[in-house]
Amino acid sequence: MSKSHNLTPQHKKLLQAVDEILFWKWDPIGVSSLIDSEVLYWPRGEYASYVGPIFSKLIASDITVEELANHLGQITIKQMGLSAVPEHDKQIAEMLIMLANNGDKVS
Repeated sequence: MSKSHNLTPQHKKLLQAVDEILFWKWDPIGVSSLIDSEVLYWPRGEYASYVGPIFSKLIASDITVEELANHLGQITIKQMGLSAVPEHDKQIAEMLIMLANNGDKVS
């Protein structure tokens, strides 16, 4: 989704929720804990490039928890050069899919 102004209000909430969850909950680099640090400031948009593709997967298909968790793990491995944490990725995938399936409850 390249143009957020064409999204429904429900989809805008989901898009924002995906961004928040990736930064504050998924956070494979651990940057969210550095936001309030006096030593280091890390850009809030660290995972922004993954938001749109994950959002698109959530609204365009019946993606399974396993498929989304694997996708998150592959981002961690291939894009960041880090080790995936499959159980954590599964928890995040469950959270994202629940939000996508219950969009009227996204706040």
